[in-house]
This record gives sequence, C-alpha cells and structure tokens, in this order.
Amino acid sequence: ERIRKGSQNDDDDDNVTSEVTIKYIDNGGIRMIKLRGFYTLVAFLLDGFLFIFFVDVIMHFFFNLVVDSGVNQAGLGKSHGFIAMLLAFPTIGITMLLGL
Repeated sequence: ERIRKGSQNDDDDDNVTSEVTIKYIDNGGIRMIKLRGFYTLVAFLLDGFLFIFFVDVIMHFFFNLVVDSGVNQAGLGKSHGFIAMLLAFPTIGITMLLGL
C-alpha cells in the first residue's frame, strides 16, 4: 500500500511529496500459533509447580517456627532455632519472589 503525502494545496507543481511504503508482515501460520500456545502452556505449568513448591516451603517454615518456639511443649524450649528461623524469613521470601 502506498501513501502519498503532500500539502493541502495539491494544485502547485512545487509541492514536496514523499512516498511511504507500508509492508504487512504475517505473524506466522498455524504452526507458529501452536508453538506459542505450547510454550505458554509449559510456562504456566512451570509457574504452577514453583508456586506449589514455595507454598510447601512456607508451610514447613511456619511449622518449624511453631516447633522451635516451644509452644507445643511445656516451657519455652529452644529459643535459638526460633530466632534463626525469624531471621531467615526475609531471605526465603526474597528468593521465592525472584523465583516466580
């Protein structure tokens, strides 16, 4: 498709005109669409596995936090493990965010 561009008054011979050629490029056929769909499906499945893995890690983190705090035992229990788990939480959270 060609577009001719000039001034408002096209009757003048000294008008400067320019031609712009627009070329339509096809995005691909049915094979390319299927390939993109397959890649999208694989990406969603991988994100799902990562999400379930991270939820599992968070659950184990909080279960260990309760056990190390000594809530389920008589007395305070070991406080060093509890403090270490609290300090490790930001590192675990940042790692999970970067993984997703």
